[in-house]
Amino acid sequence: MQIIPGELPLEFNRKFHLSYTAGHSQVLFRSNRLGYDSGEVLEYGSNVEILFKNVAAIAVHQNYFPLKVSLADNAEIEEFCNLLNCDPGDRRVYALRGDNGAGYVLAGALYWVEDWEGASEEPSVLIAAPPRLENMTVMGA
Repeated sequence: MQIIPGELPLEFNRKFHLSYTAGHSQVLFRSNRLGYDSGEVLEYGSNVEILFKNVAAIAVHQNYFPLKVSLADNAEIEEFCNLLNCDPGDRRVYALRGDNGAGYVLAGALYWVEDWEGASEEPSVLIAAPPRLENMTVMGA
């Protein structure tokens, strides 16, 4: 697996759902090859995963469509940290925005990947690390 630096903001015109919160302080948002929104079938040629690592606090929606991920501004950081009584320390506050509103994740790292081979029902490529991940480029911010 090759991890290369990526640029924020990220913008995706596809539906993402909160897919996984797990040990090791990780939060995963995933957009599968097939999805639904307001009764409409959404078809994409790939799965896209966004993984936040070293997560200390979250306040997010279950779904975002479309999804924009950026660094939160100073006012958003202050409001988020006051609300959840948290200190960013060396972590960053990431803002997630969609048509349904905004959410925030306080995390140490952010990774994303587009998986052209995996099936929607397979475990996360970023968490399960199947052999095909060795040939993929993972972006980090």
